[in-house]
Amino acid sequence: MGGLHPAKEYISDALNVGKNVVTANKDLMATFGSKLIALATKNKCDLMYDASVAGGIPILRTLSTSYASDKISEIQGIINGTTNYILSRLIQLTMSLEKTLPTTLSF
Repeated sequence: MGGLHPAKEYISDALNVGKNVVTANKDLMATFGSKLIALATKNKCDLMYDASVAGGIPILRTLSTSYASDKISEIQGIINGTTNYILSRLIQLTMSLEKTLPTTLSF
């Protein structure tokens, strides 16, 4: 389910009763991610959202399991397909941002 609503309410309801949730909703996690993660932690359940970042590469699980004893303070890079597409259009086709953004909708 895409969008912010009613996705946020459905996921919040599930987490409030201790249900584990898996989502690929980028909008939702970008907007309400910290609140939903806190809700999952409070109710001792899992909120899995690997598919919503890094083009679906299981980067979050890899970082949390393989580097559990390390303190990661920062990760940098373009790990989002949409952003990568926009930057490629800007650089390769020397398009302006105003012209590139509308083409992103069809991407």
